[in-house]
Amino acid sequence: MINSANAKSIDVDEFGLRLRSILLKKDESAILISNLIDSDQASDIHNINCDGYGRIWHKSILPEENWGEIVLPYYPAAWKLGISREEASTIQVFQSAGCNYRCWFCFVDYRLLVADIKKAKYFTCDSLVSSLKKEAFIPKVIRLSGGQPDLTPEWTPWMMKALINANLHETTYLWLDDNLSNDYAWRVLRDEDWDLMRSYKNFGRVGCLKGFDPSSFHFNTKAPPEHFYRQLEILKRLLETRLDLYLYLVLTSNNISALAEKMERLLDSLQEIHLNLPLRVSPLKIKPYSPTVYRMKSSEEFAMENNQYCALTAWREALRKRFSPQELRLPCYEVKIH
Repeated sequence: MINSANAKSIDVDEFGLRLRSILLKKDESAILISNLIDSDQASDIHNINCDGYGRIWHKSILPEENWGEIVLPYYPAAWKLGISREEASTIQVFQSAGCNYRCWFCFVDYRLLVADIKKAKYFTCDSLVSSLKKEAFIPKVIRLSGGQPDLTPEWTPWMMKALINANLHETTYLWLDDNLSNDYAWRVLRDEDWDLMRSYKNFGRVGCLKGFDPSSFHFNTKAPPEHFYRQLEILKRLLETRLDLYLYLVLTSNNISALAEKMERLLDSLQEIHLNLPLRVSPLKIKPYSPTVYRMKSSEEFAMENNQYCALTAWREALRKRFSPQELRLPCYEVKIH
């Protein structure tokens, strides 16, 4: 798991492949899903459902204090489904049982990120959807989360097929989280899988930039600093697939010197991918959760309580230099990137 070239960095590739070998039963078309009962995050969850393997997230649509509105995923979901944003803010979540990053602010206990079959169960997507259909209430938005769902990129087309089979594809919106750490989707998915994802009307995926430069990325993920640029490379490849793509941006860092210059460089990188891409970015406010309270170091707590706000100010100032007020007011789903 540890990269010998940097004793403090995760070997993202070796760890990811090891996790994938457990997370996926390809012959059975099954994915390892976390059981949330008795987890550290259980106290933060409004409602655990699907016999412990799902949860309902009531996403606040109110602006975050000293931050503003975090519009994903309920803005694009409401737009695609033609429903109110309030209705789109109630979200069904399933969590993949593995991740190849170790973000200190993650709302999931680390023990649910190591593909531990004692704390998870294999589901086909048909069985996962069947479990959901037994519930008295089915949210309009279904989020494939983790963990890192794209360690098993088969999950997305399999879930789409299951929702089609259950006749839920027209009335629900499928949202995929991605930490932009690996290229497995291009290695294992077939042309027909990509065609399905492109043609599936009610689908969006979000990549999460885990920092604004290599240093903040490493601070946040424990992955090698140079993998910050891998995130951007994967993001570029995803944009070329012509999927409906959005971005979270994590702004915590232990180094906030020269923030204006760092944000300008980040914007340069994003606009090299597409000029309008920064307008699809939603800065993600880092907050304490039950699993993070005991694991946070003082530098991480300071990054959460102070530094991310400084970085947010710098990000917004950099945006104002490049985009008009009218462009900045556009809903993210109206921003053209294809």
